[in-house]
Amino acid sequence: MKIILSTAFLLLVFVTGVFSQKDTINQNKISVFIDCNFCDINHIKNEIPYVNYVRDRKDADVHIIITSQTTGAGGKEFAISFNGQRNFSKMTDTIKFVSLPNSSEEDIRDGQIRTIKFGLIRYIAKTPLANLFSVDYNHETTTEIVDKWDNWIYELNLGGWGHGEESYSNFSIWTNASANRITEDWKIEMSLSNRNSKSVYKLENSDYVNINKNRRFESLVVKSMGEHWSSGAQIELGSSTYNNMKLNYSANAAIEYNIFPYSESTTKQLRLLYLAGYTHNDYIDTTLYDKISENLIRQELNIAYKYITKWGSLEAGVSGGAYLHDFTKNNLNVNTEINLNLFRGLSINLNLNANLIHDQLSLPNLAATQEEVLLQQRQLATQYSYYTNFGISYSFGSIYNNVVNPRFGY
Repeated sequence: MKIILSTAFLLLVFVTGVFSQKDTINQNKISVFIDCNFCDINHIKNEIPYVNYVRDRKDADVHIIITSQTTGAGGKEFAISFNGQRNFSKMTDTIKFVSLPNSSEEDIRDGQIRTIKFGLIRYIAKTPLANLFSVDYNHETTTEIVDKWDNWIYELNLGGWGHGEESYSNFSIWTNASANRITEDWKIEMSLSNRNSKSVYKLENSDYVNINKNRRFESLVVKSMGEHWSSGAQIELGSSTYNNMKLNYSANAAIEYNIFPYSESTTKQLRLLYLAGYTHNDYIDTTLYDKISENLIRQELNIAYKYITKWGSLEAGVSGGAYLHDFTKNNLNVNTEINLNLFRGLSINLNLNANLIHDQLSLPNLAATQEEVLLQQRQLATQYSYYTNFGISYSFGSIYNNVVNPRFGY
């Protein structure tokens, strides 16, 4: 009996020691909140298991914000911002990595994981958990990269889709071609697109057939003028049966000022863009203003604001334009997107887009048929349009969110 009791006591001491050590390790883990709306959070948890993941930013030692923007080559530049809180309140940093245009999803996920690991090391180094880590250095010889394409990226696309049932069918086909060159000093973008669609509605007495054709060429050239200024030119050429446009071409000059440096554009920007230029329109049908062709001078002002921080994000823009021959022919657009983390567990999001429209110069003089109105197959006269959505969410319970369980696909 003494032998059994002694053995049980030793086993209890051993098991208690193991769990005590595990509890100590868990207590020494830093708490992390990942703020990213496009990341594979489950993959991050699997690959970086030595931190505690929390559901609310206020419970975190480190609040990680991940944003991205497209590079000139067609890849992505990811900016991963580490914001220390609590004992690490003065420790902030941003690390970037760039994916290639042909990078796979796995390559991008690996790049995110590697960059997050780099950023977390400085925080873990200040905890007892640092004793369980080691640092290795793998040296690889690199050679200078010679780009035979001189930063030019070309892309061709061909696509289509179809949908139908007994009383309705719709088919569409499109082609796109683009050539882009983006460097620190220049941004050159050119695109050519063609889209044809056919809809057939089987009505009680007859079939209603609608065909839409849209063709568009766009070219943009922008010159960087330091961390705050840019200048550029824009050329557009196109036609659209939906917009009663047989031929439209325009040439515009523009200048932009960003109050914040362009290098900080992934987290904050306040841009003012002024654009002015010449437009020529040839219409398919005579317009409401008895025009079959006209030459116009137009100006436009855009103000765009973007700010991403620990409490959420705010994007807002105001743009307005008018024709110089008649300032009553104008439009005004306001758009706002707000995502706020108000306090623990409570968040709201709001999206609003509103337009005041007084410049529909291409509207045909012929009234739209009942079918065209109901099926929205032709541009209609309106003085405004809007779009909005709103959401609020609240969650409570355990602050931790470490476990990944993919069973049943949920």
